[in-house]
Amino acid sequence: METGPQQEPAPPVENLQKTQDFFSQWGGYHQLVNELDTYRRTTEALGGEIQGRLLDVGNGGVFNYDLQTAQEIVVVDLSEELVNSTTKPDNVTFLWGDATALPVESDSFDTCLLQFLLHHLAEKSFLVTRQRTVQAIREAYRALKPGGRLVLMESCLPLPWEWAERMLFPVFRFVVERMEHPIVFQWNWNRLADFAREAGFERVELTPVPRGKWIIQLGHRWPTALTPVRVYKIVAHKPKS
Repeated sequence: METGPQQEPAPPVENLQKTQDFFSQWGGYHQLVNELDTYRRTTEALGGEIQGRLLDVGNGGVFNYDLQTAQEIVVVDLSEELVNSTTKPDNVTFLWGDATALPVESDSFDTCLLQFLLHHLAEKSFLVTRQRTVQAIREAYRALKPGGRLVLMESCLPLPWEWAERMLFPVFRFVVERMEHPIVFQWNWNRLADFAREAGFERVELTPVPRGKWIIQLGHRWPTALTPVRVYKIVAHKPKS
């Protein structure tokens, strides 16, 4: 008896659960985001970007924008505590889900926001890390209406540092795991723009967010002068037809 084509097995995502557990136990995360100047400047950079029906992926309960600028907000997050919360703004709905398989209909949002999410999609294999990052951007494209906009806020690395991170990925992974922090991978901003274009987006606009004095690195408050990390805003437009 003939059978249909066999699907490739889904790549292992062991780090996904670790990331979820890490943030659920990190009681000081929201306080750090509210205190550090880099994230205040990120909030300023979001001005005017939130429009229409908004899909906010992996926001962890952080609303660093005016909720009233959106007609409706759907938050997709892995935090069961957040999804099951009984206290939420009137125009916000929480859904449990992964950025690489969004539980939403296609062509249904005006704006999709991914803030400081992509570097958390890392896994033990660089290939799987890349697959998950690309898939998250493709899912955003699917969820957006024609003419909709993807807004990425992401901590990025200059290209030479990204190459070094890739070449030393096994060593970096070993060190980070010994620190009991989930694996992360920080992309170059132009690389993320290329992923967006490959997904079908056009008019990809890159804007560096002015540096503050402090940033979060591997769960700790860290001076920006001692890291090559730069925060970028990337806005990509889905074609109207």
